[in-house]
Amino acid sequence: MIKQAVNDELIGKNVVAKVKKPKLVKTHETVTLSADEVKKFLSVIKNEKHHAFFKLAFASGLRRSELLGLAWSNVDFKKQTITVEQTVIRAGNDIILSKSTKNASSKRSIKIDTETMAELKKHSITIKERMLSTYEWINNDLVFPGEKGNPTYPTYASALCKKYATAIGKPAFSMHGTRHTHATLLIEAGVNFKVIQTRLGHASFNETMDTYSHLTPILEYDAVDKLEKILS
Repeated sequence: MIKQAVNDELIGKNVVAKVKKPKLVKTHETVTLSADEVKKFLSVIKNEKHHAFFKLAFASGLRRSELLGLAWSNVDFKKQTITVEQTVIRAGNDIILSKSTKNASSKRSIKIDTETMAELKKHSITIKERMLSTYEWINNDLVFPGEKGNPTYPTYASALCKKYATAIGKPAFSMHGTRHTHATLLIEAGVNFKVIQTRLGHASFNETMDTYSHLTPILEYDAVDKLEKILS
């Protein structure tokens, strides 16, 4: 605003041009689940569609918008990969599919474990049956469609997460926590940060390191332990 005032010659100098922006300070950390808690979370889900959704969320680290925008044409059962090419976005009161992603790196293909892919395969049969039995089905080819094939509201997915998290005594756990849990479990398992960056679709390696730098001591202790075994 002040810069524009200078351009309009309303004032002679931008008096705040050299003021440094305050650093962003995180007021709270996202709640994550341990491997045992993930199993417990999934065990309380009796709805097969919901189970497949959260199973993939934990196994892939996809953003909520990416999960809800995932198409069957981007699921390769032979190669056991999924490709992110579209997301769901809010347009007024409507939810629509968009070919845009958060950044260029967000368009990616990642490998998925055998167990999760098997559940997706079973889920695909259920979706085909729904498509054939539902009047005026809107064929968007979505892996997790709404009632009539339309995109699912992101807030609905978040509400489900809250419901199941509360059931296991973790009411503060959120949909975004599935993504952080995925990354945290990989880091604790010793997976390279560069691999994790690719899976998460982060724009830069620094973003991944900055987000999960608090977990690097775990890797350091692991490295020392391994080195001790090598040298002993």
